[in-house]
Amino acid sequence: MKKKIITLISTTVFSIILWGFVTLSDEYFTTIQVPVNLVDLPENISIGNLSTESVSISMKGEGWTLAGYTFGPDRELTIKSKEQLGKQTIVLRNAIEQNPWLASNIQIVEIQPDRLEYTLENIASKKVEIIPDITLDFRPGYKKISDVVLTPDSIEISGPASLVKSTDFVKTVQTRLNNLEKDVSETLSFEPIKGIKFKHPNCIMEFSVQRIVDKSFDDILVATRNVPPARDLILFPSRIKVTLRGGINVLAKLDASQISASISFREVYNDTTGGIKPNITIPDNTELVDIKPNRLEYVIKKY
Repeated sequence: MKKKIITLISTTVFSIILWGFVTLSDEYFTTIQVPVNLVDLPENISIGNLSTESVSISMKGEGWTLAGYTFGPDRELTIKSKEQLGKQTIVLRNAIEQNPWLASNIQIVEIQPDRLEYTLENIASKKVEIIPDITLDFRPGYKKISDVVLTPDSIEISGPASLVKSTDFVKTVQTRLNNLEKDVSETLSFEPIKGIKFKHPNCIMEFSVQRIVDKSFDDILVATRNVPPARDLILFPSRIKVTLRGGINVLAKLDASQISASISFREVYNDTTGGIKPNITIPDNTELVDIKPNRLEYVIKKY
């Protein structure tokens, strides 16, 4: 019984192979999609507008041969570039002989599109700004307490002169950082721009993250500004309490001397309410939370 099964399997396999051999000996049509590759560009010349990056090649031939194109290695249609600057047109059938992988025992029925149009331009370069495309999500109670710093913050790009001229910045690949609770140093790559080359492949993004707390500073003197001669501006009270919000390490290093409060004589002169809110100047990367008292009374004296 076992021998019969083995014989049956062997006969079936042989029949399938024989059928495939006979079948693939017939002629068939197939279509493959291949990329276009322009070669032998003149020195310091780049490709501008390219009408298509790939073409469809319809061919007729023996099944065995066509199977090699369908299931074989990736291929490309190589085209020798013209040398003069400006707009160029190439009839793609004329490029067949430059591609020996298109065997002589197949018939090229059609190439679509049948023509390739492109421009040759001088290569240009310039420096442009890098713009980070980032989304930041912080752990509850934490926040970014410094500016985002990119190193480098600009990059040299090169490519066709017309394309370089119209490119004013480079964006990083969209990046999302979640649950942040400590300082960040992240390598960012650049969003590709067709036809443009970057001098460097990436940049470093850095910024500080800290736990956010509040801190109050008492006895901040409110200065009077621009008081004219023969006048005196007296404030009630003359000292206030200021509460700031910021990173725990940032606020720990601050003292009252880094906070200033003032009121301009002109503001008081134009006031109709009898109370004026002081102007507060605070350090970078901090936020003003509260002023007590919020409004000050005043008296203007004449001499």
